Amino acid sequence: MVQASVGTSMSDRSDELTESREPRSTDDLLEETDRLLSDSGGGGSSGPSESASDVDSSPFEESDTHRSASVDDLETNVGTERADGSATSVGSRLGRIAPSVSTGDLFSPKAFLAFMLLLGSGLLVGNAVIPFAGLGGLVGAFGMAFLAGLVTSKRRYLEVITGGASAGGITGLLTTDLTFAIAVSFSAPLLVGAGVGLLASVVGYYFGRDLRDGLSRDID
Repeated sequence: MVQASVGTSMSDRSDELTESREPRSTDDLLEETDRLLSDSGGGGSSGPSESASDVDSSPFEESDTHRSASVDDLETNVGTERADGSATSVGSRLGRIAPSVSTGDLFSPKAFLAFMLLLGSGLLVGNAVIPFAGLGGLVGAFGMAFLAGLVTSKRRYLEVITGGASAGGITGLLTTDLTFAIAVSFSAPLLVGAGVGLLASVVGYYFGRDLRDGLSRDID
C-alpha cells in the first residue's frame, strides 16, 4: 500500500512538471512583446532624443549668431574706413586745387579806405595846383598811386581800383559846378571823375610796383 501511494504521488509530480514545461502559446508571446514595447517606447525614448537634438543644435546656432555679428561688425568697420579715406582724399585734392586763402588777402577794407583817402587827396591837390579840365586831378592821382605802389609790399590792385574809382567819382561831384550838375545830370561828373581816378590810380600803382621790383631785385 505504501509503495502504491508513493508511486501514485511520483506520477502526479511528473505530470505537473510536464505541464509546467510546455511552451507558451504564440498569442501570449505576441501580447507580452507588445506590452514590453509600449512600456519602453512611451516614457523614455522621446526625452533623450529631444534633449540630444537640442544639445547638438545649440552650439551651431550660437556659432552662427557670433559669426553673423562678427561679419556685420567687419562690414561696418570697412565702410567707415572707406568713408574716412574718401573724405580725406577729397579734402587733400581740394586743398591742392584751391589753397586756403583768407579774406584779408583777397580784399582788405582798411587798404581800400586808405587808398581812397590817399587818391582823393591827390585828386584835390592836383585840381587845385593845375586847374585845367581835370588834368591836375589826373596828375595828382597818378603821383599818389605811384608812391603807394613803391611803398607797399603786397599787391593791392583790387583796393587801388575800387579806391581810385570811388575817390574820382566823389571828387568829380565836389569840383563840378552845382548849376551845371543840376542842369545836365549828376551822373556825368560822377562817371568822368570815376574814370579819371581809376585810370590814374592803376597806371601809377603799376609803375610804382615795377620800380620797387627793380630796386629790390638782386644785381647779378
